Amino acid sequence: MQIANQDLIIKDHTEWFPNTSFGERGPSVDWIKSEGYYIISAWKPYDHATEKLVPAAPHLHDEMCCIVDVEPLTQEELDQRVVTQWQVVRSGRNQMLKDTDWTQVLDSPVDKPIWATYRQALRDITVQADPFNLNWPSAPGTPVVVSVTLPPILGHSEM
Repeated sequence: MQIANQDLIIKDHTEWFPNTSFGERGPSVDWIKSEGYYIISAWKPYDHATEKLVPAAPHLHDEMCCIVDVEPLTQEELDQRVVTQWQVVRSGRNQMLKDTDWTQVLDSPVDKPIWATYRQALRDITVQADPFNLNWPSAPGTPVVVSVTLPPILGHSEM
């Protein structure tokens, strides 16, 4: 297990404490902190839509030795993200079309015009401007789901 000292020098715990025996999992987080050392973190909160994590010199963040920083995505990365998302959308849309092909055969026991309208709406999904914010059509007979945000129950903490 890699840990950092107060100078943010990173070494394996066996190098820092060669005469101390730990279990297979290494020292506990509490023990590491009690000795004045830091856990190594390769993560920070960031907006996945507009930012990325990049390697960085060790620095303190939230009582850990962080080895990444947050940077904005370049315009090229943002553009590629949109291209990739459209590929994901088309792939999902194509699967939905395949899954409903049976509705258009001559002897299928469904209302073909309703299903044809749904399938056309699937084909038209790519005319929407934002591949991350699409209004997908509902398949015929699919219940409409209403999203409701309820206030937290008094006396219960957020999870």
